[in-house]
This record gives sequence, C-alpha cells and structure tokens, in this order.
Amino acid sequence: MSRAFLDSAAGQPLHPSALEARRGFSDRTWADPHQSYHEARASAQVLNAARETVAKVVGIAPAGVSFHPKATCSTLAISGAHKALEARTDSYLVSGAASHPRVFASQVERAEVLESVQGLREGALELLPVDSEGRIDLTALSTIAADETANPGRSRAQPSLLVLQNANIEVGTRQPTATALHHLRLERAPHDPQQTSHGASPAPDVLVTDATGSLGLVDIDPVWSVLFADAAGWAGPPDIGVLAIRSLEQWQAPTNWNGTGTLPSGYPIDTVGVLAAAETAAALHAVYAARRTETARLTALVDRVREEVPRRIADVEVLGDPLDRLPNIVTFSVLYADGERLASELDRLGVAVGSGSACASRAGLPSHVLTAIGALTHGNVRVSLPLGVTDAAIDHFLSVLPRAVAAVRDEAGAP
Repeated sequence: MSRAFLDSAAGQPLHPSALEARRGFSDRTWADPHQSYHEARASAQVLNAARETVAKVVGIAPAGVSFHPKATCSTLAISGAHKALEARTDSYLVSGAASHPRVFASQVERAEVLESVQGLREGALELLPVDSEGRIDLTALSTIAADETANPGRSRAQPSLLVLQNANIEVGTRQPTATALHHLRLERAPHDPQQTSHGASPAPDVLVTDATGSLGLVDIDPVWSVLFADAAGWAGPPDIGVLAIRSLEQWQAPTNWNGTGTLPSGYPIDTVGVLAAAETAAALHAVYAARRTETARLTALVDRVREEVPRRIADVEVLGDPLDRLPNIVTFSVLYADGERLASELDRLGVAVGSGSACASRAGLPSHVLTAIGALTHGNVRVSLPLGVTDAAIDHFLSVLPRAVAAVRDEAGAP
C-alpha cells in the first residue's frame, strides 16, 4: 500500500454520516435559529435535533448541549464551572476568607486545558502528579486535599473544582474519574467543627471532564458535572467542540467569555454554525452506535502494535496502561532516535504518525505528558488509529518501522 494514516489524534477524514448531514441540511441551516420567521424555525429544528442527538449519548437534557469552536470549549467549561462554584462558596466560609473555590487538575491534561485552568487567576490551584502510566496519583490527591494550611479560613464543606480528563490522548491511559471525585469528597466528610457551626453539609464538588478522544468510542463515567470534547475524535468536522452541562447549578456564563451570551434558560448560545452542529451530531451518533464492534477491532490492532514493536525494535519502551486505555492509541519511546526525525522518516516511507503532543511539537518543547510520567521525551512516536483503519495499514507500518528506526539511529551515530 502507498500510505497509512495513523495520526487520528491530530484529525481524521470526515465521517460519511457527517458528509450526508452536510448534503441533506445545507439548504436548511443558513438562517439565524434564534429568529422567529419560517427560515429561522427550519434552522432551529435542525439545531435542536443535533442537541438531542448529543444529549442521548452523554445522558443529559438537550438544553445542556451546545456547540463551539474547539479552541474555546475548555475555557468555557472550566471558567463557567468555576464561576458557579464561586456563587456557592459564601455559606461555607469562615469570616475573612476569600470566596474562591480550590481547583485541582492533573499534570497531564492537554496543554489548552492547563492554560484554561491557570487562567482562572483566583483560588488555590493544585496540579496533581501522575504515575508512570499517566494515571492520577490518588494518594497525592487525598493528601493535598486534606491540607488545610493551603486554604486558611475555608471550611471543608466548601466544594472544590476537579478538572480531570477521561483519558490521555498521548499515551491512552484512562483516568479513574469516579474514584478521584470520591477521594476528594472523603476529605470533606462532615467531621469539621466549622462545618457544624455553619449548619452546612458538604456541597457536591464539580468535576469538569475533557472527553476528547473518548466520547463516542468508550463509555464516559456519568459522575461529571461539565464535559467537553473535540469532534475530531469521532470524525466530526474539524475545529468544532461539544460542551455538555448537567445542570445550571454547576455552570454559569463566565464574565470574560467572548461569545454571544446565554439563552433565556441560562445555557450558552452556540457559537458555530447550525450545519457544523448537525455534522458533529451525525458523526457522533454513527460512531457511538457502532462503538462496540469498532472499539474491539481497534483494541486488537493496538494490542498487535504494542506486542510487535518491542519484538522488531531494540531499546523501545511502550508507554501507557496496557489494558485500561483508549482503544486506538499506543505511544512508544525509541532510544537513540529523535521522535520528530523518526516521524519524518516514516512519512517518507508512507506512514503518518505523531510525535509527542501536537502543541509541544509546534513550540519545539518536550511533551509535558511524557515529562510528567518520567518517560523519554525526545524519541517518542504516537500511533492513533482513525476510524475504519485497515489491517493492511498496520502491516505497512510494522514492516517499514525497523527501516525507519535504523536510518534515524545511523544518522545520529547511535551505538
């Protein structure tokens, strides 16, 4: 075969169902869906159907679903959840305390998510370490959450914000979101004398989940309060994101949001076109409906890569959890080889793969994910399988990989 595309984490061809939605709805979705005339009502009907489709997948009411550029989804989700928590803090504070919730996030969140968290500016931010497979350290979470010196004057009954991905799209490891939330709540159990004096029981912590790379392919634990995801993960249109809000107790429109505001219900107004929303929903519906079969197929292909690469290449470390992981991602580090140069050589041989996180590669920096897990940061290759990938594509990759590694190592004068 001439080419094998194995970098779906950076994007993949539009799903046929999205193309069908484009053809079927393009003449009905050009009007502003918030107006009252006939053309607008036709557009609104398509938008409402898209919301209902996504809502069924994530398990919430359709009103809580909205569509936005992927670049703004994380900020909108995190800032909105943070603002909602701020509105609930006053009754849990000791006199003179600052009314800002405590924020927790893992060190291996996507770069844009970490930027959104760090951009909150108010409240104590705790970046939580991970283990060698990229999974959040639950003991560290419990220890840090129990440290009252970090929040003087703050009652344990006051809720916190936890930002935690469903799975890491660089090494594939899934995160124990429900267990992490449980550990956080245990540290706010009703044994605090200040809590008794306030007459308050612990309010629910808010979990914001980045479901990029997971939604559509694997089931998402329903403990989240606010969820967002990049539609490229299910072969939706590029640069489109989905935002899902379980209730308005857990999200309020952030004051620094540059969007067009909120609907009368309080949920955010969509900031992408209706046709893009329809394409996003159509692709998600199709992928989610076929997820059992496709996930099993992708898992078997990744298992093959995880087994074959160390057999064919010396001095290779396969990263991430071998079992509790996304079905379509495998990353490995190659000693004595530059990752970018290796990806370039594979491209010359007809294989497209990623090397490190995309944002880190563009900036010329080592991957913060690989740094956090203590892995080699300069010789890694990420294989992320697109939907519908063939066995022949994997055959081609495995056949040319030894040649590519040998060329790069020889070029570098490796032993």
